[in-house]
Amino acid sequence: MKDETLVYPTGKVVGIAPDRESLEEVQAALSASGVSDDRVEVYCGSDAAEEFETDTEEAGPLTSALRVVQKALGEEVHRMSMLNDALEAGAFVVQVQIPEDDEVHEAEKRSVGNALHDGGAQKVAYYGKLAVEELQIGA
Repeated sequence: MKDETLVYPTGKVVGIAPDRESLEEVQAALSASGVSDDRVEVYCGSDAAEEFETDTEEAGPLTSALRVVQKALGEEVHRMSMLNDALEAGAFVVQVQIPEDDEVHEAEKRSVGNALHDGGAQKVAYYGKLAVEELQIGA
């Protein structure tokens, strides 16, 4: 599990495992679908929740400008707040990096989303550069 600074998860499929048992099931489902461990990041607890902050007070000018745009767009800030709330409640946030290769990107995004759902993850979505795409089961 990560203690590093967490940033907006661009290019990743993200889901919430509400408890340790769910986390283990999610990890097993990802492994069974062929996702290597080096592509998976798991965050937990209130320490990680602080790293999901969307306030601009302590950010540099570029980050502050980006946050203003994100607030205007709405969904990204809502999603980051949801992830923050989950971490504060003791849940686990699981992120899986998706290859940028156009030939496998869509299929891999769907495969990882389905594996997260199969393992019991909630609020599964792909975080793109300018949009968040909710991933439904079997999509």
